[in-house]
Amino acid sequence: MDDDEKRDEKRLDLNDESGMTRRDMLRRGAIVGGTLLWVAPAIQSMAPRAFAQTDGEALGSTRCAACYCWNGDKQNVPPASGGGFQNRGFDGDFGSGDGLNGVSDCQAYCAHTGIYSGVGDGASGGPYTGSEFCSGVSNCETNTQRETGTNGAFCT
Repeated sequence: MDDDEKRDEKRLDLNDESGMTRRDMLRRGAIVGGTLLWVAPAIQSMAPRAFAQTDGEALGSTRCAACYCWNGDKQNVPPASGGGFQNRGFDGDFGSGDGLNGVSDCQAYCAHTGIYSGVGDGASGGPYTGSEFCSGVSNCETNTQRETGTNGAFCT
C-alpha cells in the first residue's frame, strides 16, 4: 500500500460507520473554533457597555436609585410659605439623570448647582440645602413628610 492509499483509507467517509480519524477531528474542530472566534466579537458588541464605578457601585449591579431633597430638619421639614413642605423625593432607574447618577449628582440636583443651575433645572420646589442618595438592585423609594414614617431615600 502506498502513501496515497493509506491517506485515502484514513479519510472520513460519511457512509462508513468507523468514524473519523483524530487528525480529521482536530482539523474540523479548528474550523469550528475559528468560526466561534469570529462570532464572539459580534455578540460582545451587542452587550451593554461597561461603565466605570459611580459612588462606590458599578452600574451593572445597580438597577434603581433614589434622591431625597429637603430644607431644615430632615424629619421635621418646615412648611413652605405657599403650603406643602420643603422637601422632595424621587426615584427611578440608576443613571437615568435628574439626580439619579450618584451622590454628587443628587446633591447638585437638590441644590440647583452644576449642570442643574439653569432656570427650570434641578428638583422642583428647590433649591434645597440637604440631600440623600441611595442605589439598589430591587427597590428604591423615597419617603417625604406627606407619608408617615422616616423621611429619606431607601434602597435595597
